[in-house]
Amino acid sequence: MPNDPLSFGAQYRSLLADGELLDEIRERAAYGAIALPAAERPDEATIERSIRLLAPRRRGAIALDPRPLPPMPEPVTAREEAIVLRWGRPSLLIRNGTFEQVDSPSWRVALEAARTRIEQAVARVGRVELLDHLTMEWAGTGWIVDQVDGRTIVATNRHVAEFFANAQGAGAAQFLRNVLGRPIGAQVDFREEYDLPLVLEVRVERVLYLAGPDEPDIALLELRSDVALPDPIELASAEVQDRQPIGVIGYPAHDSRNGQSDMERYFGEIFDVKRFAPGKVSFRADGEHYFVHDCTTLGGNSGSAVIDLDSGKAVGLHFAGIYLQGNFAVKAGWIRQALSHARPLIGAGAAPIQPPPPPPPVVRVEADGRSKADSFDDRDGYREDFLGDGDRRVPLPQLGRWADDVAPVAGGAAGSPQVARYRHFSVAVSRSRRQALYAAVNIDGTQLRRVPRSDRWLIDERFADAHQLGNEIYRNNDLDRGHLVRRLDPVWGSAAEAAQANADTFHYVNSAPQHKHLNQREWNDLEDYILDSTEIHDLRVSVITGPVMREEDRSYRDLVRLPREFWKVAALVNAQTGRLASAGYILSQGDMIQGITEAAFVFGEFRTYQVPIALIEAATGLSFGPLGAVDPLRPSETLEGTRRPRVVRIENATDLVF
Repeated sequence: MPNDPLSFGAQYRSLLADGELLDEIRERAAYGAIALPAAERPDEATIERSIRLLAPRRRGAIALDPRPLPPMPEPVTAREEAIVLRWGRPSLLIRNGTFEQVDSPSWRVALEAARTRIEQAVARVGRVELLDHLTMEWAGTGWIVDQVDGRTIVATNRHVAEFFANAQGAGAAQFLRNVLGRPIGAQVDFREEYDLPLVLEVRVERVLYLAGPDEPDIALLELRSDVALPDPIELASAEVQDRQPIGVIGYPAHDSRNGQSDMERYFGEIFDVKRFAPGKVSFRADGEHYFVHDCTTLGGNSGSAVIDLDSGKAVGLHFAGIYLQGNFAVKAGWIRQALSHARPLIGAGAAPIQPPPPPPPVVRVEADGRSKADSFDDRDGYREDFLGDGDRRVPLPQLGRWADDVAPVAGGAAGSPQVARYRHFSVAVSRSRRQALYAAVNIDGTQLRRVPRSDRWLIDERFADAHQLGNEIYRNNDLDRGHLVRRLDPVWGSAAEAAQANADTFHYVNSAPQHKHLNQREWNDLEDYILDSTEIHDLRVSVITGPVMREEDRSYRDLVRLPREFWKVAALVNAQTGRLASAGYILSQGDMIQGITEAAFVFGEFRTYQVPIALIEAATGLSFGPLGAVDPLRPSETLEGTRRPRVVRIENATDLVF
C-alpha cells in the first residue's frame, strides 16, 4: 500500500522531503552513528532511492510522489500513540517550564527561535489524573483551551475522559463510580516535570462535552481552581499545511506497542512526565476532521496539544497513532465547534462531580468532658516572634484554598479570629473535615518540665460540635487519637503553665485519627531529634503540624475522611549563622514521595522523611511564607547542582538537614 497514509512508505517519503534532516542523517550515518536496517525499507524502489540519497551531500527538499493520500482507514484503534520516525523526532524533557537543549542540529535553530512560544504553551498543558479509580493513577493529557465567565476549560480526548465519565446525551456526561460505590473524580496537574516534586493539581468540576463514538475524539472539562491559571492556548484559524513545523506537548508513558530500542533511543528510562516533541505535518487530509503528523508520542500522549511552532497556536488535539506509520490529531476547527456546543452547558445541563456528602449534624459529640469557651481567656497561643522579630519571625500558614473552610472560634483573638489559642500552641480547624488544618507550637528546650499524662480527652466549646469529632470515631476499632502538637512540646515554663499546656493538648481538635499500627516512634521523637541537633540556637523551635487532606481520603462511619499522611514544618535559628532555618517532614507510606525519592523506603510501612517544604505546600494547599526560602531542600538548591537529596530518611538527629 504505497499510498496509504498509515504505511511506512508514506512516512518515509515525508522524511525524504525534509532536506535538513536528511543531511543530518547522512552525516551521522557516514561515521556510523546511525545504521539503516533493511527492515525499515518498505520496498525495493525505496531501498534503491535511499541508497542513492545517503551517498551524496546535498541540501533542499526532494520531490517524491506528490499524489494525495487516501483518508484514514476506520476505525483507528484509540489510545494508541506511536513512534513514527526512528530518527530526527526527539522527545525533550521539560523542567521548570522549558524544554531541554535539543541534540539535533536540524532542530536546534528552529526550536530556539520558538522557545518563548513553546514555553507559553507548556504552562497550559497538564496530566489528567484519576481519583478513586483503584487501578489507574492517570489517563492522558489535557490543555487549557478556553476560559468563560472565570471558568477554565480543558481539552482532552473522549477516550481519556471515559476513564471517569460516561455520556448522558447532548454532549454532556456524568461521573462513573468505582466498585466501592465512590465517584471516580479527576484532576489536571499542570506540572509533573522530570526530577521536580512540585505539582499544580486542579480538580475537574464537570465534563462539559463528551463526543459520541462516531465523532472526533474530543472531550471538554471544566476545572475548579482557587488559583489563577494561565490564559488558554489560542486555536489556529488556518488549516495546517503539509510539512508545517509543529510540536506535541504531553506525558508519554512506557508503551510496549513501540519498539524497545526505539523507546530507549528517544526516552531512555524516563516516562510519565511532561515532554515536548517537535515534528512535521505529514498529511493534512483535506475534507477530514484529522491530520497526520510524525511527532514522537507514546501511550499517555492522548489529549496532547499540537502547536504550530511559528505562532504558538494550537493546530490540533492528538488522539491516536500506529508505530512507524503515523500519528493523528483532530483539527483545531473541530475543537472550536465542540466549544460552541459546550458553552451553553456552562451553568446548566452538565453533571458536576458530586463531592462526598457532608457529615450529618451532630448535637453532642462523645468525650470525657468539655472545656468552656471562657476557660481559655488567659492562653498565650503560638507566638510568631518566638524565635525573634524581623527575618526570624515564623508566621502561621496562609490558608490558600482552605480560607473559606476554617471553623470559627468563639472569642477568637483579634487579628486571628479562626485560630484557637492554647498554652504555647494554637490550632485552626477545617469545618468540612472536622479536623485540624494545622497545629502550631513553640518549644523552649531549656524550660521543659515533666508532667504526668492526663488521657482525659475534651471538647473545646469554642468550636461548634458540628465542626469537631469526639470519641464516636474511636470506639471499637483500631484508630488511635494522634496528638498533632505532641504532649511534651508545650509543657514548659512555670509549673502552672506546664500543667495547663499538658491538659490543653488533650482536646480533640488537637488530634487526628491514626491507625494503631502507624509507626509513631520516629515521628514522636522528631522534635527531640531537632532539639538534639548541634545546629539549633538557644534550644528554641517553632513547629507546625497537620494531616495531608486529600479528596480521595477514605470515609469512615460517615463522620470523617481518614488522612493517610501527616506533615511537620520546623523552624529554628541556626547556631552557626544566626539566621532562620526551616525543614519539612512527612510521615508517609511513601505515597507522596514515590518516584521522586532518593532514599529507600518500604511501601506499605510508615516512615519519616525530610522533604522540600514546597512539596508539603503542594500537597496541603497551605503556604508557609518565608520558610520555603530558608529550606535547605528547596528546589533551587537542587537545580544549582548542590547534589543534596530531595528526600532524606530520618532515623536520628544526625539525619537532619538544616
